[in-house]
Amino acid sequence: MSARSHVVLLALTGSIGFLMVACSADPAPTEPAADAGTASKPDGSAPPDGAPPPPARCATPPCADGAACTAAADCVSKVCKDAVCFPGAAGDGVQNGSETDVDCGGSASAAPRCDDGKSCAQGTDCKSLSCRGYVCRAPTGTDNTKNGTETDVDCGGGAPTNAKRCGEGKACGVATDCEDGVCTAGICRAPTSTDGIKNGNETGVDCGKGPTGFDTKAPPCPAGTPCTGPGDCGSRVCTANVCQAATYTDGVRNGDESDIDCGGAAPPPGKRCDTGKACALHRDCASDGCDTTLHCAEARSCTGVNGGTTCGAGEIGQPGSRHESCCKSLPVPGYSDPRNPGKTVYLDKYEVTAGRVRTFVERMMQANGGVPNIKAWVDANPPPYWNPEWNMWMPTAASTVVDIPRGGIDPIRDFGTVGDVGLDRIFGYGGTYFYTHGDNCRVASTGIYGYPTYWYPDAIMIDKNFGGPRFLSQTDLDTRSMNCIPNAVLAAFCAWDGGQLATSAVLRFVAGTGTSKRAVGPRPTCESPEHGRMVALDVATSPANFTCDAGQAPFAYFYPNVPATVTDGASRVAAPGRMTADIVQINPGDEPWMDMRGNMHEMALADTVAPTGLAFAGGHFNGIAAASGGNARGIYPEFKAGWMGGRCMRFRTP
Repeated sequence: MSARSHVVLLALTGSIGFLMVACSADPAPTEPAADAGTASKPDGSAPPDGAPPPPARCATPPCADGAACTAAADCVSKVCKDAVCFPGAAGDGVQNGSETDVDCGGSASAAPRCDDGKSCAQGTDCKSLSCRGYVCRAPTGTDNTKNGTETDVDCGGGAPTNAKRCGEGKACGVATDCEDGVCTAGICRAPTSTDGIKNGNETGVDCGKGPTGFDTKAPPCPAGTPCTGPGDCGSRVCTANVCQAATYTDGVRNGDESDIDCGGAAPPPGKRCDTGKACALHRDCASDGCDTTLHCAEARSCTGVNGGTTCGAGEIGQPGSRHESCCKSLPVPGYSDPRNPGKTVYLDKYEVTAGRVRTFVERMMQANGGVPNIKAWVDANPPPYWNPEWNMWMPTAASTVVDIPRGGIDPIRDFGTVGDVGLDRIFGYGGTYFYTHGDNCRVASTGIYGYPTYWYPDAIMIDKNFGGPRFLSQTDLDTRSMNCIPNAVLAAFCAWDGGQLATSAVLRFVAGTGTSKRAVGPRPTCESPEHGRMVALDVATSPANFTCDAGQAPFAYFYPNVPATVTDGASRVAAPGRMTADIVQINPGDEPWMDMRGNMHEMALADTVAPTGLAFAGGHFNGIAAASGGNARGIYPEFKAGWMGGRCMRFRTP
């Protein structure tokens, strides 16, 4: 071996060694033997005698994995084992590789995430997923990270993170993770009024409408439910933040009331609604009449329009017309009724209209399966001012007899006790046996209708007694004063309407005539000095229609004009209130009664009870007695005429 040959490098990798010998052509001096024997260990101590020399570390630390090392600091991985650098691994007790702290963090899949307080570079290095200031932090509900017990970013879950509840669309595990308490298929949903939860702007479970929160459009809450205001409660009464039950004294329309503290299916006494209050059904009203505008009528016969709310000045549709309820009733100052002590007496402002009687008949039919059984109502509700003998004259159906025997002037005495001839013969068509001369109620032939104002369908008019379609329509006729109605039937109508037929006494008091003017014997002249408060009439300058005798009949009112080929006397019967000069006032400035002198003669109840029972005073008003011959048949309950009508009176507790 050349003297210039030297050993230049000995390196060990694992358990395999290798020797590199470099030879030079140049001779080299021989090193002293003593130098080789005194080679030292890496720590400076001399190797034991005969031991191989220690390996050298890599040339340029930090050394890569697999390189020779003498200490952990020599290695990139900080792991030197058996003089060789080993790759870093989780659990090696050293921060190495991509770890951000000892054995945690970084991108190595084997290293776990770091606990709070350990070093980190990003959130994924930390178990909490929260790295702030290069240190892993405990999760909070405001760290913009889904961590801790959260079910979505900074929301949901419970302790210890205690994040807020999640909004709509965020992930959830249970309902309590969501601000609206609805978790469906792992997602927070918008609240609804049917989810069984108090959420959104609800003040109770699926009810109420508070001032904040998503509007679930929930219904109002029942009594006993929390509330923030009246709108939360079905009763619209929120007291001390609790919904109250509806009462008839709470000043609110609630429960099944139709207006404030009135109406409904079973109100306490005195709690049905007054005139003008809102209603849904007739039962809601003290008058038992809910009109077509869903307001309580003054009386139940005035729920329709035509003949119900068309009384007053001017025809329907005319400029300047002023109409009101045909059931309006005025107090009679200074008068008391002997049969109703302590009560205020009211007399209707207007005569009864055909439309009001039609409403009466329709209500009778509704109560009796479509049959106009007026007698059934009278039998079940005997009026207090009534003669039971009149019951026989009450119709029980539309038509009850086919042929009526013709009698004389007092036919009931001629052929027995037939009283009920049916509603159609009373109101509708043909001659009746009630009064066979001069009643002007019959249809004599097609185009000749007499004066009746109660309209009947064409089919009935054509089928019965030479009739035919009326020239005037139902709409027109219903507005006019009712005529051709028997005394007893009109008395039954007034009783059904909440009052009674006016008495002769109250009519005389209001008119100021002092005593009854019904007379037996010669007919008086048309004008009488005893017209009292009523407007004076005379044939030449009459301010209203009146009939004192067939030969003296001025017609200041005639509307509409009918063709010359048509004989329909109903055009001469005014709708109540049209003749504005025909007024009666007890005191100056009082609201006046209308048509007390003109238009209809008015039938009335007698002041006293006759030996045969209560009777009628006859058609003695509008200034002229309705005497005919010696028997004054106007007093009979079955009497009717085209020139006879009437009005009701009422009694009210002050």
